[in-house]
Order: sequence, then C-alpha cells, then structure tokens
Amino acid sequence: NEVSVSLAQESVLIMGELGKRFDTRVNAILKKFSSIFNDTKTYLYDYAIISLKTIFASGVKIDSAELTECLSHLENMVDYVKSDRAQISFIWLLSHFHNKIDSSSYLLEKFVYELEAGEKSEEFKLQLINSVVYSFLKKPKEMLPILHKLFSVVLSAENESHVVTSKVRLYWTAMQEDINTFERTFCEFFETLNVDNTEDEATIE
Repeated sequence: NEVSVSLAQESVLIMGELGKRFDTRVNAILKKFSSIFNDTKTYLYDYAIISLKTIFASGVKIDSAELTECLSHLENMVDYVKSDRAQISFIWLLSHFHNKIDSSSYLLEKFVYELEAGEKSEEFKLQLINSVVYSFLKKPKEMLPILHKLFSVVLSAENESHVVTSKVRLYWTAMQEDINTFERTFCEFFETLNVDNTEDEATIE
C-alpha cells in the first residue's frame, strides 16, 4: 500500500545518511542497495540513487568491490530514474565515475536527448552541462558529438534561462581560447562540486 511504499522510500534515504556518517556501516548499506537494484521494486530506485550520491560524495571509506557492484547496475536503471533530484544524482555519478562505468557516455547522451524532449529544471541542466563538459575533457573523442548536441540544444531552446545559456557560452569560449588551461581549472572546480555543495568525495579502498 501507499504507506508501506512511502516508509520504504524514506528508509532508503535514511540509509544513505547513515552510510555517509558511519564507515563501519557503509559497505553493508551498499550491499543492500545492490540487492535493491537487483529487485523489481523500481519505486525505490530514485531514492537509492540519491542515497548513493550522498554516500559517494561523502568522506567515508568505501570498499572498491562494493562501489563497482553498485555502479554496474546503473545502465539497467536509467529508464526508471524519474525524479529531478534522482536524475541530477544519477548524472553526477556518471561523470564522477566515468572511468568505472563503461556506458557512461551513452547514458549521458540519453539525458541530453531527454533534455531536448521536455522541460527540465535549471539545476538539472547545469549538472548535465558540467558533467558532459567534464566527461568530454576526460574522453574527448567519445564525448565530442554529445557535447556539441548538448550545447546546440541549450542555445537553440526558446526562453532558456540566462544562467544556463551563459554557462554554455562561457565554457565554449574558454575551451576555444585555451583548452589546456580550461581543462585544468574546470576539473579542479568540478571535482569539488556536489548536488548540495557541502560534501567531500569518498575514499575508495
């Protein structure tokens, strides 16, 4: 029933907060998330993705095997992650762990086409722009068409916010002027970015 679903969703968010604060519990919590991702309870996916981001952006120590196991489920989950906050967290995970997710470029591209197809929040757009640019700097050949598509979608959209279009124009100009300087400064900036801008990244063991 609706009460049971709501309680389960809230419990998943609480697990994320616990995992962020307690090194001794975090790997057991990640195992629980992996079991959720293997389950058909898709109504928990949004909440589990938000909690994963909460944990991975914190300073707790995480077993690399548990990290890899959780990330391995993302491709199968992408179509079930619906809320704005969960999608923002999902995009954050794709870029920060691009080297551990073989399909990260493909999955980022799906969000670019989703942006083109419908309205998204300004926060979603800014996270997507930052994540695509970061991934492009790490995998330029693979990400260049996706970067061009994203910038084209943003700049051609009617009534797009000045904040979003200015960000795209700023990045594009900076990359054209000196890509090496841009890469150094942008990556330093991006790697400290989180959804709530209050956490440090986790330590992976």
